[in-house]
Amino acid sequence: MFYFWFMNRVQIEKFDLNLLTVLRAVHDEGSVTRAAHRLNLTQSAISHALRRLRQQLGDPLFVRNGMALSPTALTKNISGPIKALLASMEDVLSSGDMFDPRTARRRFTVGMDERLEFHTLPPLVERLVDSAPGIQFRSVRVVPEEVVSLLSSGHMDAAVTSMPLRSQELASQRVAGDELAVMVRAQHPLSRKGRMTLDAYLGADHIAVSASADQSGDEDLALSRLGHSRRIRMWAQRYAAANTIVSRSDLLLTMPRLYVPVVNATEHNRTIALPFEVAPMDYHLYWHPSHGSDAGAQWLRRELCRCFSYYTDRRPAIKRAVRTRLPP
Repeated sequence: MFYFWFMNRVQIEKFDLNLLTVLRAVHDEGSVTRAAHRLNLTQSAISHALRRLRQQLGDPLFVRNGMALSPTALTKNISGPIKALLASMEDVLSSGDMFDPRTARRRFTVGMDERLEFHTLPPLVERLVDSAPGIQFRSVRVVPEEVVSLLSSGHMDAAVTSMPLRSQELASQRVAGDELAVMVRAQHPLSRKGRMTLDAYLGADHIAVSASADQSGDEDLALSRLGHSRRIRMWAQRYAAANTIVSRSDLLLTMPRLYVPVVNATEHNRTIALPFEVAPMDYHLYWHPSHGSDAGAQWLRRELCRCFSYYTDRRPAIKRAVRTRLPP
């Protein structure tokens, strides 16, 4: 009833809500002097605010009763709803920097490379299914041309990718490092040796993973700098398919080491260190600074970092090859 009356009498978008705090204080204190002390304002400022309120509401609001101010019938009727309204506003404003995953109901959208879902979604579900029952996660593909606008608009809360997103609009944090390793079938002659030379790598047949046959991988660019090239017999679109092919052939597969547990759980191929240097890959977590202080977004970024720490701390070591260094 109060809201209907108030909206019809007052144009709310033009109303100074600070006047309501003055009305509450004068009603509670019964005195302009005590209200001024409570709000740390001068008596003239309180009197001026009351005059504005009287003009807008068309009511004297208070009448003098000896040394005290007594509320009018209108003030008595609206003081309760006004106090509730102000208390509600204070709760909303003070909770802006608070986030409790145990009680929050929110959906987070995270852009990530497909292979990174293995490192984020399972541990997130395992850890948060009971402790954050109202939280939903959505993983979407990272499109470099769109990610900046999606992060700035809030349609995406964070992005994790090895692709460098060179934008001054985004904040970022390195969450993991990766390197290339070579996959061979368990009974491959190179598997029994446990190590691989550059000559052995160049002398073998390879399967490569790329979106197109003319796309060069980091390993091919590094070999080119050394004056070499490898013999690629087959191209595949997915590491999972390529790894299965490796288990049934003598082809070698060069792939990111972090992704090995994802595709090799059933094939049991062997991992051998790459025998030449390739610049390490870094995975970065990106977000927009306009959402940097959002307590929920901060919590999400901490959880994503924990997911990568979980796996990078537990990944198995592989034997180091004597690597051929790139020329300066």
